[in-house]
Amino acid sequence: MKKFVEIMKTSEIPTEIGRKLHLSFENRNKARYDSHARITVEDADDVENHIKFLISFLEREIKRAEACSREGRERKSV
Repeated sequence: MKKFVEIMKTSEIPTEIGRKLHLSFENRNKARYDSHARITVEDADDVENHIKFLISFLEREIKRAEACSREGRERKSV
């Protein structure tokens, strides 16, 4: 299975998701280390939506990889 960065570079995941995740990590760091940082409910909702998208994408990738692996084993056993 490809590494996340490789997937981003090949545009299998929209680059906008990568940008938003990067922003989410920046906001997380601000919230953790800057006592004056303001993170909104909308910021949190956006992160949740991006994570749900990534989970769905990765689940599809895992299923695809498992199917390829099964096909490879079946070809070897024939």
